Amino acid sequence: MWNGVASQCRVNNALIRYCFLYTHASKEGSDLDGLEFAGSSNQNTLTRDDILALAVLPFQAQDSELLLAGCNTGVTGTRGWSPAQAFRERQVARDVVGRSGYAYFSKDEFQYVATSPNDTAIYLNAYRRMRNGMGGGEAMEDVLMRR
Repeated sequence: MWNGVASQCRVNNALIRYCFLYTHASKEGSDLDGLEFAGSSNQNTLTRDDILALAVLPFQAQDSELLLAGCNTGVTGTRGWSPAQAFRERQVARDVVGRSGYAYFSKDEFQYVATSPNDTAIYLNAYRRMRNGMGGGEAMEDVLMRR
């Protein structure tokens, strides 16, 4: 999929301003950690080496963002690297942003509010609650890596 986007951008001479990825990130200290996709095997994990081998997307130099909007995407943890760091090494987006903890779906971008099936606007952020420690549900600051 990623390489297909790069190919279509080349064909259409297009630049990317925003790219948002919604995934989970494992952070257990293994070389097999990374971005997690559906399923439970290592074949569904985009590892650091995999991220570094992705095609370079043609991001706009002056105003582009790659947001990894999922659990722990900006957290180094015991593995010694984060998916946001790996994307920063490979891609040319001005900003690479990762979440600083476990992400939760919320009706509000800045304060955790439980969602329902009828909601039309839902956010995926790290909030100060549950696995991120005690707090009042405030959104946690993202990890920003600027070029």
